Amino acid sequence: MKDGASREVVEFLLNQSGVSQEEGWVHMLETKQAEELTSVYFVRVGDFIKIGFASNPQSRILELSNGCPYEFKLLATITGDKTDERKLHRRFESLRHRGEWFRFESPLKEYIQSLP
Repeated sequence: MKDGASREVVEFLLNQSGVSQEEGWVHMLETKQAEELTSVYFVRVGDFIKIGFASNPQSRILELSNGCPYEFKLLATITGDKTDERKLHRRFESLRHRGEWFRFESPLKEYIQSLP
């Protein structure tokens, strides 16, 4: 919360709900952290890999594959954000086909296979 008034409102609402202030604040922080988590994903379509990021990679892949005649296969995800995605784009620049799509060749193939 940015100011005391907001904090007072939250504490009042927590008191009214019967939830302890500590439990309420912990829940709010966990919810905020979960909302902020994003993943960098690697999806394969034929001979190409899309390196992208999303808070929900499964939903993003469904969006991308809608209307596409080719099968999308999620190969891996790692915790990351737009900055991490850009770093990977630069790292594999030599394999870039177009935009966020890269040829599925070494060293990108080995990198993805090394991920947990």
